[in-house]
Amino acid sequence: MSARAGDLLYTCLLFLCAFAFVCVHGRGLGLNPPCEVALLVKHGTHLEAAPGQRLSLKCPVEHCGDPVKVLWCKEHDKCVDIFPTDNVEITQDRSSDRRLTAFLNFKRVSPEDTGLYRCYIDEGQSEGISNAIKVVVSGLNPPCDVALLVKHGTHLEAAPGQRLTLECPVEHCGDPVKVLWCKEHDKCVDIFPMDNMEIIQASSSDRRLTALLNFKRVSPEDAGLYRCYIDEGQSEGVSHAIKVVVSGESPDPSTDDDVSWLPFFFIGLGIAALVGIVIVSPVIKGRCQKRTMTFNPAHRQDMSINTIPDLPPRGPAPTFVQQHQPIFLSSFERMPTPQLNVNVDAHRHEGVVYSGINHQFTAPTGGYFH
Repeated sequence: MSARAGDLLYTCLLFLCAFAFVCVHGRGLGLNPPCEVALLVKHGTHLEAAPGQRLSLKCPVEHCGDPVKVLWCKEHDKCVDIFPTDNVEITQDRSSDRRLTAFLNFKRVSPEDTGLYRCYIDEGQSEGISNAIKVVVSGLNPPCDVALLVKHGTHLEAAPGQRLTLECPVEHCGDPVKVLWCKEHDKCVDIFPMDNMEIIQASSSDRRLTALLNFKRVSPEDAGLYRCYIDEGQSEGVSHAIKVVVSGESPDPSTDDDVSWLPFFFIGLGIAALVGIVIVSPVIKGRCQKRTMTFNPAHRQDMSINTIPDLPPRGPAPTFVQQHQPIFLSSFERMPTPQLNVNVDAHRHEGVVYSGINHQFTAPTGGYFH
């Protein structure tokens, strides 16, 4: 009995050891295969260019999410590594967590650049190498090439509710060019104008324009990678990615810098002021004091009639006459100082007081007056 129990225990230990071995070394048995990096250059890719033209080779890559370094080589007797120079640049853009595109860019291609090119993964990450990309450089008059000049690694940040503009500079051949926009998901999905989004382009010269993607009020859902590209048939180029990050607190709507309503406000204010002046001016004119001066030649009198608004009706106002007698003085005598005798006759008429002042002169010796 004890022997059978010992055999059973021994068998259980063997199973446990086998299970542990499978867990540790199962990847080598194909039970838990490692992630593989795939180089997606299409078989038979063929590019042509004329001397002096810009040329870009693309190498799409699917990876496992870890950083991947893509290298380039050119076929001679073997594939010889290519390194960046003044005329050659090597870049790569991550379009999603598990996908990127490597670029080999010739700023001005020459006949010596003709040949077969391949991309591959840095040693230790993968042993794969891509299909060949055939490049042919020939011709004296190269076709014009459209260039999308978005800088590599462009990064924009904004808070929710802010206005945000993405720019895509374009060099073209002088013919009309239509620039489109897309946003990276599993693939680059086209973007179309909406209430909160507008797409415009403005020419800065005969061969250069800037395409703009404007968000009037950006939201967290707008975060992601954006690219611009040329309408099909004009060019097959696509720009580097523009990364947009939307985070932070929404700005206070009261601080919005949209002041397009100001002209309408001032126009309405001016109209209201004009209407107020038209309504109020007759009232002010009616309340103003009116003065009428009359002259009676028969009695050599100046009569002043003052009309004061809002007084109760009254009879004719007393008239006071100021008589000026002719005064004759000798040519060597001075004008006497008048003696002012003030006789105040107060008359109260309906709450109004009137007074009269008589001027009397005393002639000096030798003078007389009538």
